[in-house]
Amino acid sequence: MKVELLSTWGDDWLICDVARVSFDKRSEEYTEEQNVKLINYLIKHKHTSCLRHPQLRFRIECPIYVERQLFKSQIGMSANSISGRYVDFSDSYDLPVELRKQSESSKQGSSDERIRLEIESYLITKVGNKVEKDKELYEELLREGVSKEQARVILPLCLNTKFIWTGSLLSFLHLFDLRIDSHAQKETRLVAEEMYRLIEETGQFKHTLQAWKNKDYELYLQLKKRFEGEV
Repeated sequence: MKVELLSTWGDDWLICDVARVSFDKRSEEYTEEQNVKLINYLIKHKHTSCLRHPQLRFRIECPIYVERQLFKSQIGMSANSISGRYVDFSDSYDLPVELRKQSESSKQGSSDERIRLEIESYLITKVGNKVEKDKELYEELLREGVSKEQARVILPLCLNTKFIWTGSLLSFLHLFDLRIDSHAQKETRLVAEEMYRLIEETGQFKHTLQAWKNKDYELYLQLKKRFEGEV
């Protein structure tokens, strides 16, 4: 898994500018305290159209099954992925590092409890062997002249794909609400958390991110647990 923040456009004060244009005003006409208060007001009362103006662009490498879960949560975003019609990317894949038991309270989720260690190691080895056999068949199909676009149908979902993802700050905050949530799959959650960390690291949206966390206490706890340790 690899996440890069390629570019950003905008900051907290752009959001304030967009909001204040309703009154023909600019953020520089107000103090920082007043602008922060405005950001808190906008998010608390769900006046979030102003958050569509800042833009972010990521380059992400992750297993195909993680990409699919991320894309299910996108609204108003644009993505372009590596294509198996042009490129052989069968050499890069991620095997699970742990095998978790099925959750008893969720039909689709896993629990934090892992299966027995000796069985886990054996099964992960079997999964790796299966992936290698799929790759061998894929390579045989190519050698026999089968097109890449057809040969790829036998490749597993644990192969790593690469994509560039562009969207507004609001779009990514919506994604974080869903994919940093404790109910999201752990592997997908790790990618979303890293995306969030990179945005936070820029400092460009410090007040907006804080206001967003304040509105959702569960999101706040999940991020605090991830980046600062257990709470």
